[in-house]
Amino acid sequence: MKSTKKKIIILSILLIANFLVWSAVYYYSQEEFTKVCFFDVGQGSAVFIKTEKNQQILIDGGPDKKILEKLSSQMPFWDHTIDLIILTHPQKDHIYGLLEVLRNYQVKNILWTGAKTDTSLFKQWQNLIKEEGANVKIADQGLKVYLTDDAYLAILWPAQDLLKNIKEINDTSIVSKFYSYQDTMLFTGDITSEVEYELIDQRIDLDSDILQIPHHGSRYSSSDPFLSMVSPSMAIISAGKNNKYKFPHQEVLERLKKYDIKVLSTINEGDICLIQKKKKPFYLLNPTGLKED
Repeated sequence: MKSTKKKIIILSILLIANFLVWSAVYYYSQEEFTKVCFFDVGQGSAVFIKTEKNQQILIDGGPDKKILEKLSSQMPFWDHTIDLIILTHPQKDHIYGLLEVLRNYQVKNILWTGAKTDTSLFKQWQNLIKEEGANVKIADQGLKVYLTDDAYLAILWPAQDLLKNIKEINDTSIVSKFYSYQDTMLFTGDITSEVEYELIDQRIDLDSDILQIPHHGSRYSSSDPFLSMVSPSMAIISAGKNNKYKFPHQEVLERLKKYDIKVLSTINEGDICLIQKKKKPFYLLNPTGLKED
């Protein structure tokens, strides 16, 4: 009886192991593609990037534990490793979810500005990144983070020598430009028009195909000169339904309309995912995972 039970247990273990191995083989044998998802995390921001080499990057984590569910929807169930997390700035709607990621995933690399706050969440952040043992890098204007031979992130803001003079925590946000073959995306955190004007004055190359609208669509961002310089064909707004700030503000929506920019919002669309196969442009997935007409 005991012998039969032991055989059943061993057989079960072998079947599970076989399933895991073939699941992994299937996953990594799929056509190589890059995927960028703007997660619907409520009133906050979280952007997930999977490169064609299956590297996984997370920019911000949203305001609660929802990010764990979102990551599970995009990563294979056996994979609990994140190659890089980026904290644009230490406010709850961006940092909270990253704390949960640090507690539940092995994180290889961490990029942040070093900007400090006196909140309990920030203290947890400091403790967790020490405990994680990841490679921690401080973001600085001009830094390039190479992901594959054909994809990298360029840090456009902030410059570390200017950081100490920035009083508004939103304006310490990392602004990064994602280059993937011929396509580009601009990730903006919560910068205000003050930083937008600074980037323009510095003659930073802002031109991008896809723009993450700064500060969830606040009227104090997405200025006319900024939108004109970025000149995106598509803009993504990360915001929560019925949020107390009433993001996105109508003024921003009107400016986007004026520039004939296609606008998508996590409020209306839920998770917004885009796919790029090799050298082709990114295309939008609808909720069923099919290419949009």
